[in-house]
Amino acid sequence: MINENRETIENYAGQISSRLFGKQSAYKPIQAPVTIRPAGMIVKDLCQLDDIEWTKYAFSRDPLNGKFNDEEKEQLMQKALDCGRDAAIECMSRYETNDPTELAKAMGIEVSYPSQPQDGGRVLFAEFCPPREINIFLDAIDRVSELMGKKRVKNALGEIRLEDILLGHELFHVVEDQQINTIWTKTHKIQLWRIGPIRNNSRIISLSEIAAMSFSKHLNNLPYMPYVLDAFLVYGYSPDMASRLYKEMMYYAGKEPRKPRPKE
Repeated sequence: MINENRETIENYAGQISSRLFGKQSAYKPIQAPVTIRPAGMIVKDLCQLDDIEWTKYAFSRDPLNGKFNDEEKEQLMQKALDCGRDAAIECMSRYETNDPTELAKAMGIEVSYPSQPQDGGRVLFAEFCPPREINIFLDAIDRVSELMGKKRVKNALGEIRLEDILLGHELFHVVEDQQINTIWTKTHKIQLWRIGPIRNNSRIISLSEIAAMSFSKHLNNLPYMPYVLDAFLVYGYSPDMASRLYKEMMYYAGKEPRKPRPKE
């Protein structure tokens, strides 16, 4: 098990909060004092954000974030959302199932459920190991198992299996790997610079993560974006860090973070 003292949590905070599933640039959380929010309040508020309201958060860790204005980010966000949705619809139609476990079997993917990554030195919720392996790490899920039974959390998240949402996300990365030369999230690039005939074009990393969130949302028939789980799963490690992440998400969405009521 991970040592949960303050120093360890701070060491892992960048890795935890850098994204739920993505492998983007490290995030250094603000260390100003924060009011701890109840998990139920966090998920309720975040579940009410619409897809586009996640745009600034979705791009916030991307190394190329500063290359786009808000309008451009929203346009890219919508295209990535559409890409993930269309991929989910195509997979559900081809394999005649929306069950993530059955879909993984049909796609020839081996799914394992270890407690933690083998190196034990990082906090990770799920990963796709090309070409045919997905790991869903149960440590994070186990840490929030008691919270899942609380009324406000259950009312906000609905009847879900966290494993299915994580698996759905990683299955999109399987689709990307199988369609690497044709799928939009892999083929869309921007030009960083040009010197004569020499061009430096780069993929936008966050587009894959946005599309994977959309894929899992439609596969699992969720009324909210799975970005909600970024904060919820972090809560199992540190309510402090989850509350900071909640505030950040709300500010990015243009919303005022709520403070808990005395008896909340």
